[in-house]
Amino acid sequence: MTLNISTFRSRFSEFGSSNEYSDDELNSLYEIAIIYCVGNESWREYAQQLMLAHMLKIQELSASGQAPRQVASASESSVSVSITPPPSGSDLSYWYQLTTYGQQLAALYRTKVSEPYYPVGRLCL
Repeated sequence: MTLNISTFRSRFSEFGSSNEYSDDELNSLYEIAIIYCVGNESWREYAQQLMLAHMLKIQELSASGQAPRQVASASESSVSVSITPPPSGSDLSYWYQLTTYGQQLAALYRTKVSEPYYPVGRLCL
């Protein structure tokens, strides 16, 4: 499947600027969109790459002294931030929410797996 870039840009005019959204970027993301939409096994490699990116991001944040956390709410004037405490059990959904890569991985699992989407050992071999 090939992306018809001119048709895409006319249908979704907010992405019409080739300066902001290059043809290469659109084609690259289109390949990922196909993974979400097509019912074959091509998604597993992408899932593994998302998992790797997620783990690397958490490692990077931890190494720089920033504990990865979920922000529950934030304010601007007089600065107020609420952090969601980690669950007491082994809730992997919280862990996936710590990075945008983990969030994408959880979303991909939800579209591809009919049973619960967190059995990491089975899906990420």
